[in-house]
Amino acid sequence: MSKLPTPRRIVIGASAHASLSALLRARRPDLEIRGSVYTNVTARADGRARATIDDPNVRRRTVIEFDPRSLSECVVFTPPAPRRAICVEPQSCPTDAFNLAARGVEAHVVALAPGAEARWSIVIRSEPTS
Repeated sequence: MSKLPTPRRIVIGASAHASLSALLRARRPDLEIRGSVYTNVTARADGRARATIDDPNVRRRTVIEFDPRSLSECVVFTPPAPRRAICVEPQSCPTDAFNLAARGVEAHVVALAPGAEARWSIVIRSEPTS
């Protein structure tokens, strides 16, 4: 039996999330979405967003920090069994962003000219829990 939490969806920014879920279901009705899509992620007082995963068995915490001004979406999910993992993925735009934008949904698409570049920063660290 897996010790992973039961996946659930928490909606922040309901219109974009609903559009994304509807598009995914239309394209892949067999797809099991096991996770949460967080949109319009906000910063803490230090200007960074922070996600943590605590492992009480080893008394450690994994900390993921990022700038929500450039990475305003975050997907958190668990892959299907038998894999035992929790995935936290800060993203600059939601899945299927180009099609969402074409339908009039603000999707934060970053378009780069040939030779241009964009950079984002994600910090992942481990720390002890008390």
